[in-house]
Amino acid sequence: DRALLRPIIEASAAQYAKEKGITPRDCSKEQ
Repeated sequence: DRALLRPIIEASAAQYAKEKGITPRDCSKEQ
């Protein structure tokens, strides 16, 4: 179920971004 996986994916993505020293892209601001 996607609703269950979403928080896990976002958490791991945030962790990855922090390790790489980058900020995750905010899709809502990229129009």
